[in-house]
Amino acid sequence: MSTSRIGRPVKTAGEHARTREQLLSATRVVYCSYGFRGTTVVRIAETAGLSRGTYYKHFTNALEPVEELIDRLAQDLIRAIAAAIAPYSGSERIVAGIDAYLGWVAGLGELAGPLYAESHDPDGPVSRRRGPLTDLLVASVSALAVEAGYTAPDRLTVEAFFTLMEFISPRWAATDSHLDRDRARSLLLRTARTFLEPDI
Repeated sequence: MSTSRIGRPVKTAGEHARTREQLLSATRVVYCSYGFRGTTVVRIAETAGLSRGTYYKHFTNALEPVEELIDRLAQDLIRAIAAAIAPYSGSERIVAGIDAYLGWVAGLGELAGPLYAESHDPDGPVSRRRGPLTDLLVASVSALAVEAGYTAPDRLTVEAFFTLMEFISPRWAATDSHLDRDRARSLLLRTARTFLEPDI
């Protein structure tokens, strides 16, 4: 039997989850404009149209929702690549993986700018997550390379390729970019094959 309570009604689990998603959506907007250093509780709450009191029922500081946003994006990337390469075998999986990555980047939109700009900032949440994500991607790329008949590339080779991808990615995502996407994709595919070839 339920009892009535004086004051504001208690939110249901669904309402709580929707409010959290509202705050995460606002975090994305604020982060796109200000980066992690300019993302504050006040800005997130105001963008979401919620009070700071409501904010603190979901997060303890301004960094937490940024970290959750970045973690979700990383998980989306891993899932997208896994789904894209599943139907293929051999070198076709490498092509499918690169296309899945580029599709994920395109979906970032304005978020790509601060994400890649802050990927080497040692104080930022992107940089702190870059290492573990790189470890996972290095292992995945190595496994794909072996399956495709290549020698597993060393970490330096994979990181060099990722550096090229990081250079292209924000330009790929930008709506006002003059990047020739066909040429950029071709460059990535040719570079991947070059890096996977045995040393001459």
